[in-house]
Amino acid sequence: TLVLSGFGMTICEGGYPASQGEHLIGHYVEMLGSQERPESFHGEQIGVTTLTMARLQEMLLQQEKLHVVPSTRGKNDLIDHFGPDLGIACWEEFSKKRLTSGAAEKLNEKLEREWDSIRERISKVKVSYFTLLDVLRRAGAPTTPEDLHWPKSLYYDAVRYAREIRNRYTFLDLAADGGVFEKPDFLERNLKCAAGSALKMKSLEQFPLRKLREVEYVLADIDDTLTKDGYLPATAYTALERLKAAGLKVVLITGRSAGWCDHIARMWPVDGVVGENGALYFHMRKFERDGEKHEKLMKRFFEKNEEERKRKRDSLGKIWKQIRDEVPRAKLASDQDYRVADLGVDFCEDVFPPLEEAEINRIISIFEEHGALAKLSSIHVNGWFGEQDKLKMTRILFKEVFEENLEEIRDRVIFVGDSPNDAPMFEFFSKRRRCCKC
Repeated sequence: TLVLSGFGMTICEGGYPASQGEHLIGHYVEMLGSQERPESFHGEQIGVTTLTMARLQEMLLQQEKLHVVPSTRGKNDLIDHFGPDLGIACWEEFSKKRLTSGAAEKLNEKLEREWDSIRERISKVKVSYFTLLDVLRRAGAPTTPEDLHWPKSLYYDAVRYAREIRNRYTFLDLAADGGVFEKPDFLERNLKCAAGSALKMKSLEQFPLRKLREVEYVLADIDDTLTKDGYLPATAYTALERLKAAGLKVVLITGRSAGWCDHIARMWPVDGVVGENGALYFHMRKFERDGEKHEKLMKRFFEKNEEERKRKRDSLGKIWKQIRDEVPRAKLASDQDYRVADLGVDFCEDVFPPLEEAEINRIISIFEEHGALAKLSSIHVNGWFGEQDKLKMTRILFKEVFEENLEEIRDRVIFVGDSPNDAPMFEFFSKRRRCCKC
């Protein structure tokens, strides 16, 4: 592989190093990890670290603006972290690229002028996270640090500090100097596999009855979780009614449109619904007087205001034109007219035969080339501009509707889902309990 890489660089008359942040992370683990760690092939390691770098790169490219600050890590910090000998060697490398005040100011001027064009150029040539993930899975290769038996704490340190071992300015440096790693729980929330493949699935029958009795809130996806072959069975709807009758709070978490959510919040036995992958929530407030229903009022909460939603819908319309041209068999989601924040592209709900894997991956790539985020459900590819997700909006709903902090009551909540767009929910609940449709 390295020989072929060298030939390619020679043919293209390029002298830039082929290895970047993904190799730095791997080197860090090799340098500081326990020697008792199970052996794995270098290619397997770089496959996992490449997924991490792809995720990090996509998150940075989604930012409309990027501002860096001078590096705060000094020589003594590196010696404390790496040890005397290795720390000094790393400092000799890191000090050559470490951002001073002047260097940070100069880089910010460049980012201010060229960030949009930089994002556009990279987006045109990069391979999406989901494409890489799919390739590795089909090859039977590891996709998570857990698959390699790498401790989570070691891996998170590697992502944060690996940039200090070599004089190459990579996306690891851009993320660190841009303050991305300083956000609370950033690594915990963002560096896991999107589909939660490292989390081992158990049957619902194995759920301890004592734990089930503690549950007060039931959260569930809709498509292919409650539905089967596109239909909502009576048993599933009755189950929602029985949960409500038993005094549990029920919230549906879906990628479906605002129009669907209005209907669901009004007419289904639920306490609320999060829609369009976290762009909104609807809740039907019911007021009682003297034990009798007196008034109902729909509460609608949107992540963005109407003006911003319209501007982003216009941009999504341009993306759809390109998708339609390049993937002719793709269709707009049947509920697209009722969406307020995202674009739904149907690959199997009303499309037969379903789109091929390569067609789906191309749709995802087109979204990403325009700086949009794309998520895969069991029937649609949904794309939008912004950082919304199901978990963020669920937190808001719990605070405003139930007056609860989701972090504090996680032990009393259960979530059921089935698709990559449920990943933020899986990751949040995986430490305590999680039920996923198999």
